[in-house]
Amino acid sequence: MEQEWSVLTRLDFWMRTIHVAGTIMSVGAVTVTDSLLSVLHFRPRLAPLLARLLHVLSLVVWVGLLLLSVTGLWLVLDQPEVLDNPVFLAKMAIVLIVFINGVLMNLFVAPRFEDLSDEWHRDVERVNRFQIIAGIAAIISLIGWWGIVLVVMFNRLG
Repeated sequence: MEQEWSVLTRLDFWMRTIHVAGTIMSVGAVTVTDSLLSVLHFRPRLAPLLARLLHVLSLVVWVGLLLLSVTGLWLVLDQPEVLDNPVFLAKMAIVLIVFINGVLMNLFVAPRFEDLSDEWHRDVERVNRFQIIAGIAAIISLIGWWGIVLVVMFNRLG
């Protein structure tokens, strides 16, 4: 019985657990964000509310990414041979794309969405143009995050 609980005293167990928690936080918040943004096509008057809510969801994504970064660095330092794995390198390439996309979304897309949210229900050209740009960034984010999850899952299966 004592040996069964010994896993709780191992640092690698906790690092992996926190790594998974960071993944759940980030992927979950991205999925909720993109799902809510898709609602705007049907309920454009919700844009001001969603603009405020997106701040919280963005924070959840960044906290998750921080947890992933800290624990991921520890896991790589603990097992540096993972750097020779092409699947790991592919995953990290997707992580870089998601990270850059997230920075650009926070610097440019989110503030512009907040500025335009009060006009969202009107069919104005600048809202329509912005929807295309924001949609592309959201698709990159959603596909990227879920792509990371799938790459890890398929690597575990193989």
